[in-house]
Amino acid sequence: MHNQTLYVTDTHSLLWYLSASPRLSVAAKQAFDKAQAGKAKVLVPVIVIAEMIFLIEKGRVETDVDRIINRITGNPH
Repeated sequence: MHNQTLYVTDTHSLLWYLSASPRLSVAAKQAFDKAQAGKAKVLVPVIVIAEMIFLIEKGRVETDVDRIINRITGNPH
């Protein structure tokens, strides 16, 4: 069995990654990029999804819930 590096994201890191924000740290970007390439996994806690929905509904993030969910579920890593 191949062991992959496992990361856990928080709300801001995930939002910043999905929006290609310069606020995302180099280390966090590298973790997400590794996952995108299938070389690591990023866990997204349920509370992160809930917080993202809250931020979208409050107008603090300009995107929609379906787009975020599709981006998250579109990559099995």
